[in-house]
Amino acid sequence: MIKKLKTFEKAIISALIIMMVFVVALSTFRLGWKLVEELMKPPFLMLIYNNYL
Repeated sequence: MIKKLKTFEKAIISALIIMMVFVVALSTFRLGWKLVEELMKPPFLMLIYNNYL
């Protein structure tokens, strides 16, 4: 019984780690994409960061 619980616990922890990695990677990608979009709008290569505060 204890062995099954330990296996279940490891599976849950692994699933949570994978989900957290996915969320952090997706958030990083979205932020990078938003920055690229902002830099490509006229005036070019000028970042106005008032929208992010």
